[in-house]
Amino acid sequence: MANTIELLDSEPNVPKEEGEISMNAENNMSINSYPLQDSQFTDGYDSGTDPEFTPGIIGLKDDEVRSQISEENSRNSSESGKNTQNSKNTKASKTKRKPAFVFFCESEVLNFARHVTRNHSMEVEVQRILSKSKKSCFKPRKQSQLGNKSLLCIHCLGFYSSKYKRNHKRICPEYPQKLKYSVRDSQASLSMHMRIDELLKQKVFHWMQADRVSLIAQSHNLICAFGAEILKLHKENYKINLVSRRMREIAKILIEIKNNKPSIRNLLQAL
Repeated sequence: MANTIELLDSEPNVPKEEGEISMNAENNMSINSYPLQDSQFTDGYDSGTDPEFTPGIIGLKDDEVRSQISEENSRNSSESGKNTQNSKNTKASKTKRKPAFVFFCESEVLNFARHVTRNHSMEVEVQRILSKSKKSCFKPRKQSQLGNKSLLCIHCLGFYSSKYKRNHKRICPEYPQKLKYSVRDSQASLSMHMRIDELLKQKVFHWMQADRVSLIAQSHNLICAFGAEILKLHKENYKINLVSRRMREIAKILIEIKNNKPSIRNLLQAL
């Protein structure tokens, strides 16, 4: 017992509380000697995974946070505006189909072929089309337009387009420079081979307008005979316009008859 008491007396009389205080002081000194930066708390941390993460808490000020939030809002609004604009453009690019008029029921439909096959399959015209195969492609033949668009040069006796007639006059080798003639004269020369009254050719044909109506009137024997009879009754110069007008009216009637009934070729068949 005496030995144990001496060993205890030999140890320094350091209170337990003071030792704890010194250890705490050393730890505080070590912490203060190495201060942590704000970036050390945020390195390696994914802010996108944590919905409650606010960058303004660590190392950011309120003004910076507000600026970042406003930039994100503006970016989101611009993206949403582009999406809405693209959707509007796609809607506007779609063209609306115009309705087609159906003569059988006098109504307008969008799908003409389907409507005719379902609702008007008993009509003669529809049956004529349905009798053909689906892969067959047919269309009416175009008639030759040589007689309507080509004119005869009365000097070189060549056929040229009515649009090219004025240019041909400059290079025509047989064209006299002093003589002047127009497209009317060229069209009137197309009926030279026909047996028509010479007085009608000289006085009336050159006054008629150069178009399809006058060409039909000048090339039809019955219309020319009618004009010659009127010209014999009225030989005055002011009646020439009356004769050409009457001949053109009959030619217009003949054109309408041919449009309604293509089988009719001349005025005698129509009468």
